[in-house]
Amino acid sequence: MAHLRGNDKRIRIYKVKEITGMKPQSNLWKQIPQQVAGVSYPPLCGIVQLTNSAALRFRNWSFTKKFCAIILAAGKGTRMKSDLAKVLHILNGKPMLHYSLEAAKEAGAEKIVAVIGHQADIVREKFADSGCIFVEQNPQLGTGHAVLQAKGVLSNYRGLTVILCGDVPLLKPTTIEFLVDNHVASRAVVSVLTTIPPLPHAYGRIVKDKKGDVLKIVEYKDATNEEKKIGEINTGIYCVNTKFLSLALGKITNNNKQKEYYLTDIVEIACREGRKVKSFIASDYVEVMGINTLEELSSAEKYLRKI
Repeated sequence: MAHLRGNDKRIRIYKVKEITGMKPQSNLWKQIPQQVAGVSYPPLCGIVQLTNSAALRFRNWSFTKKFCAIILAAGKGTRMKSDLAKVLHILNGKPMLHYSLEAAKEAGAEKIVAVIGHQADIVREKFADSGCIFVEQNPQLGTGHAVLQAKGVLSNYRGLTVILCGDVPLLKPTTIEFLVDNHVASRAVVSVLTTIPPLPHAYGRIVKDKKGDVLKIVEYKDATNEEKKIGEINTGIYCVNTKFLSLALGKITNNNKQKEYYLTDIVEIACREGRKVKSFIASDYVEVMGINTLEELSSAEKYLRKI
């Protein structure tokens, strides 16, 4: 393939994988907007007809959308009233973790890291053929501490990091893609996937400024009466610039009642540094529902049977 020069207007035939590293069947390839290429192209073929300058835009665009996924899957799940690790509970015939892994793969994750803890050996065995990288969190000192366990795996990674929850099995690949797309478009360093359920209950509230940027995520027990009236809640799912994430994890403290390291603290760290944090609302609140009880597991099974 010819060297990509921004001022070259000649039209050439390029192989998609040579420009972007993507297979033409990937979800990311299907998302490529025509304005990036500047030339019409068949969406699933292995070649594309572009000017050299358009090919350069094409490659740069595709690189910004690349991401790895970290799936938090270490919890015991005490409220499940079972000795089984939460992510091993069966949902519609498959362990719960299966759904998060598949969603990440279908959304185009280049690498998937699962942070495991309770019954780690069994989780590894069940998902030995998943292509997933496993890291252990032991002891379990909070969500920030969980993500920190994956730091070594991602130390030289240049794409984005999407953080998922192993106990949110109904999340669709398209919602992950939506989060990544909006993160890139908004030029944020942290993007939080949120939702507005009819009953917010005790979930963390999203506090914003007048421009709509996120200032902090406040836990319900720490929220003021005004903050408790906020309907937008945290789902625990994020898209983060990997370099920022690596630095921010080193700044999280356990200066709280539970003495845990909370991932939500990266929002306030970003704000203190004058960086942009955005939220993006999942319209279907059931899709981002966490499974914490057997009753919620049963509800999730009914939901899957409907779709």
